[in-house]
Amino acid sequence: MGGQTVSAWCKEHNISTNSYYYWLRKVRETACESLPTVETENNTIVPIEVPIHTGNLNQLGQESSCDITLRLGSVTLELHNNASAVLIENILRALQNVR
Repeated sequence: MGGQTVSAWCKEHNISTNSYYYWLRKVRETACESLPTVETENNTIVPIEVPIHTGNLNQLGQESSCDITLRLGSVTLELHNNASAVLIENILRALQNVR
């Protein structure tokens, strides 16, 4: 949606917001159901360092625009439409362990 509000995007694509949220819920439910169950005995937590910055900058220090922004507490995750299915799957698996 690239920074547009849901209502603006729906209007532009001639879709009702109720329909949008219905299908969003269905996609999320299906995505969550397809994730494997987490076995707590075999989980290994790997610490990662997350650079802290303000604004919306890419690695070159330039403004970036992402297609999806997920925020969970102080963590912000930005995804682009060209992100691979494997990357998205791994991110969803990692987010299962975020509390």
